[in-house]
Amino acid sequence: MHKISKFRILDFRGGDSQEFFSVSNDTIANMNGMKVVHAQGKSTMTVGKRLIKQAENGKEYLLSVG
Repeated sequence: MHKISKFRILDFRGGDSQEFFSVSNDTIANMNGMKVVHAQGKSTMTVGKRLIKQAENGKEYLLSVG
């Protein structure tokens, strides 16, 4: 796996970015500089909405519910 020095990945078609996102969400969440936010609810839609409300403008996120 290639080591990526910055988290700003805008191209998901292959190469380093594809390798970066091929790892588990837990691996990404445990990388230095990552902030993890959790929410609970009865459905993925509820959880997704709660997480999106916590998002800050100008930041990029990897959203995972389920």
